[in-house]
Amino acid sequence: ILANFFVVSGILLGYEALLQFSGKRLRQFPNYILLAIFVCLHFYWTFIQPDLTARNINLSITHFIICLQCAWFSLFKIGKNLRRCTVPIGIVFVGVCVISVLRIVVSLRELHSNADFFAPNIFSFFVLVSYQIIIIFLTHSVVLMYSRRLMLDLEFEQRKYLKAFRSAPYVMLLTRLSDGKIIEANEGMSVISGYSISELLGKTTVELQLWLQEETRTLIVNEIITKGRISGKEINFRRKSGEIFTGLFSSETILVNDEKHLISSIADITDLKKVAEEREQLICELQDAIEKVKTLTGLLPTCAYCKKIKDENGNWKQMEVYIRDHSNADFSHGICPECLKKVMEKVDV
Repeated sequence: ILANFFVVSGILLGYEALLQFSGKRLRQFPNYILLAIFVCLHFYWTFIQPDLTARNINLSITHFIICLQCAWFSLFKIGKNLRRCTVPIGIVFVGVCVISVLRIVVSLRELHSNADFFAPNIFSFFVLVSYQIIIIFLTHSVVLMYSRRLMLDLEFEQRKYLKAFRSAPYVMLLTRLSDGKIIEANEGMSVISGYSISELLGKTTVELQLWLQEETRTLIVNEIITKGRISGKEINFRRKSGEIFTGLFSSETILVNDEKHLISSIADITDLKKVAEEREQLICELQDAIEKVKTLTGLLPTCAYCKKIKDENGNWKQMEVYIRDHSNADFSHGICPECLKKVMEKVDV
């Protein structure tokens, strides 16, 4: 009983593992009830009413029910992306189902016969060999299933990396650290540098004269080798046309086929630099203008009769003189209509 219980429990745990492999959750309560019924029947036909044929039928039916679920899930219910991983193990479970059906049919035929169960039996030998072969294929299928899953995950990561690499709006470069040769470049690099992708691949940044100063490249590479990465370094580069542009350079070492490479990004900040410089210039101009402006504030001591203003030294000055000295304003003298009328009346008199 204990041995058969472990066999059935092992198949049930295999079904659980298959569900976890796919990321799906299904209710296993009916299978636990099935396991309990199997144990009870096996106990009955072992100790209460011993019957080897009934025990074989009980075991085969339980195998068939659980393995049929495993085969159906592996071949049909699992997602399309993972199905190519689980097809081999599904075929193995179909094989177990076929053997279980054959055992049920043969056992039913022998149910009322007086067969000697200890005598050599070709079918029993066939079942024993089949189970051994199935165990071998099952082990191989499990290894193959997980290997294919790892390959699928790796392909997904590669596609994700390539999409991010190629769709980035800024420069993305993959270069070999040993000689600086460009292995991969995105469209952003082509747009910013002026070189086509075919012109970039297989060439070094030195051959393309992308670095404005070779000494800068040497210092950057040495820093990357020492620290493993560099981030947000403001560097001047040269386009294909010879035009100089400023970029924020970031780079990090990665291993590709056991060889060190650099994955680098360059964000063109030339326009931002120009805007920042223009803003700084405007701020300086405004500051200069503010410094040149003279303003009159506070309470001014003024004579009520002659309208002279007392300055900071205690001297009384004409209003025009005081305002001219303390601001950028100046005066031009004329005569208003009212004063003109008064003057003309005095002249007539």
